Amino acid sequence: IYLQPFSKEKYQKIHNIVYPSDTQKLWIHSDTCYYEELRDGSENTTPKSIYANYVSYEEIFKHDIYQISFDYEQSRIDYFEPIFQSLRDLGGATVYVSKGGCDVMPSNCSKAKGLKILQDTFNFDLAYAIGDGGNDIEMIEQFKSFAMETGEQRVKEKATYIVSSVAQAIEQIENDL
Repeated sequence: IYLQPFSKEKYQKIHNIVYPSDTQKLWIHSDTCYYEELRDGSENTTPKSIYANYVSYEEIFKHDIYQISFDYEQSRIDYFEPIFQSLRDLGGATVYVSKGGCDVMPSNCSKAKGLKILQDTFNFDLAYAIGDGGNDIEMIEQFKSFAMETGEQRVKEKATYIVSSVAQAIEQIENDL
């Protein structure tokens, strides 16, 4: 994800679509920090080990932007679907919609590409993917894979295995070897 950020112009277009929406939670990610806006009054639950450097709304724009994420109420999908489509229509961005959330990243970035880079860098003969949402589908399709049984149906349909836990996935990998 950190190989190429959004251009400032592209990010501004994405921001202009997402920010005024009725989303209740919004995250803006750079490679070294993030901004989080919880419009619903909830508290930050992001583990600090994931994002050690929380910054203000003004500060985030001094950094390269690599991802914007926001939540949506599934009961209001009719309201949010035009927002998702507007983001897709921009071009140059990949829009991953999952149950209750949306991630927007540069179009040249995906979990599948990241896993492939790791596989090639470390010369792994075999790599497994595990996921549960829309942003995992490309990776699930390209690698031997696991879908969590609590995941989205479309992910489970693409996976090699369906598991209830990471431990079960590891056990299956050991059996495969």
